[in-house]
Amino acid sequence: VGIIMYLPTMDARQRKEITDEFFKYRGLTQTALWDKYHAYEHWAKIE
Repeated sequence: VGIIMYLPTMDARQRKEITDEFFKYRGLTQTALWDKYHAYEHWAKIE
């Protein structure tokens, strides 16, 4: 299971709003789920 952030717009204000909401959601999932399910953040496939 993962969270992927897409930035489909070139509008700087919209991109900032998307980024801010992404990190807000990431923080909520980290607090509620990461320890419980031994999850961790990564930027590519984990071998």
